[in-house]
Amino acid sequence: MNTGFRWFLLPILCFASLFACCQDDDEEQKYCCINGVVTDSESGDFLENTCLYLAPDGIATYSDEYGAYSFVDLAPGEYTINASRDGFHSLNQIVRPHAGDVESLDFALLPAIGSDPDPNPENGYIFGHVIDFQNSEPIANVVISKYPNYDDTYTDNSGYYEFVDLPAGSYTILASMAGFESVTIFCQVDSATGTEVNIALEYINVYGDIIGTVIDPYSNEGLEGIRVSIEPGSDPDMTDQDGHFAFYNLVGGSYSLCASINSSAIVDTTVSVVPGDTTIVTLCLENPYGSLSGCIYDGITNAKIGGARITTYPNTGTAVSDADGNYLVNFIPSGEYRILVSVYGYELFYTIPIFLEEREDLTLDIPVYQEVAGNGQVFGTVCDGNTMEALRDVDISDETGASTLSDADGEFCLTVEAGCRHLTFEKTGYSTIERVEYIPADDSIVLNILLIPEGTEF
Repeated sequence: MNTGFRWFLLPILCFASLFACCQDDDEEQKYCCINGVVTDSESGDFLENTCLYLAPDGIATYSDEYGAYSFVDLAPGEYTINASRDGFHSLNQIVRPHAGDVESLDFALLPAIGSDPDPNPENGYIFGHVIDFQNSEPIANVVISKYPNYDDTYTDNSGYYEFVDLPAGSYTILASMAGFESVTIFCQVDSATGTEVNIALEYINVYGDIIGTVIDPYSNEGLEGIRVSIEPGSDPDMTDQDGHFAFYNLVGGSYSLCASINSSAIVDTTVSVVPGDTTIVTLCLENPYGSLSGCIYDGITNAKIGGARITTYPNTGTAVSDADGNYLVNFIPSGEYRILVSVYGYELFYTIPIFLEEREDLTLDIPVYQEVAGNGQVFGTVCDGNTMEALRDVDISDETGASTLSDADGEFCLTVEAGCRHLTFEKTGYSTIERVEYIPADDSIVLNILLIPEGTEF
């Protein structure tokens, strides 16, 4: 087969595969393609009808008359492709395409001994196996190079390799593979004789790990939910409940770590990774924020409510209660908030305003009430908190717009929609009081209120 024609054809094949894989921009973001050409490693001829088997998907295809093959519409990930054909040693290769990639992977298959249609009977050959020095397991895809008259080949799944049709003389064999120490062996080939050269490669651990903890320097406690990023290259990690994070299988070298709560709370440092070793690091991240935790429960039955969404307003964080009703909203700046609780089958619940101090961990158990129909009433009396005298014309209202005024005896009666109501008591010259109460349908509750004059010192 004309090798010049081969190189002319390759760009056309690549372009055709690229066009097929990239017709739709959305699909390009989801899938990837693998294609290539299978050739005879000695003659360079295209190998037709070579079986290409894709693992772990279990898909097989065959090369065409130009040795070309392709796998399309693949999910991103790691794949092993095995190329096999009668009269040739099979070859495995690993490929890791990303979304939208068109990955090119060619195969050069080594003819098996005896497959050469016209060998020189006076020549010899070199053959052997490559194994792992530590466990004696065969190693596939090791590059085996031969000198003089440079040539190279790859070991198959059993670790086997060979060079055939070699004139008698001295040869140098070099075995090399990423992650292993290269081995050079000198050997002698005699006429019409096979020389066995077995090789054991010793693993070199080129990877190291980083494990660490993000702590609050004030409390010396681990911080949960902190985003820790690393450069160059790796997905960020989130600290666990003890503040721990980890990055594994990093190539030896220098890395930059950055731990952050938000744009105003950041700490970064540079660490070195030593191959075969673990680097331990502690990041001190000043945490001026507070937290809100507690339990969500049914206000009537006291049953714990899981799956409730808790949101702070102004919106600084959210959480979802677990099966026991427990929740935690972390990293809340100091300030005044209302808490919204929403859960299917229950009314939306807003708490009265709460104030969170810097570094305060506030516990707040919150009742929620099932949605009900109908109206209820609130009765009661409003008095001056200092003199205990009845207060007239106090404005009593809820969030739905229902309102009334207290009479000369400070008494009031407010009809509201049944359910959880936010009641407000206001009068000029007095501090406003807010209460959250559950009003049953076709029923009433009694609520007596004391209003404190503004400027009162306690």
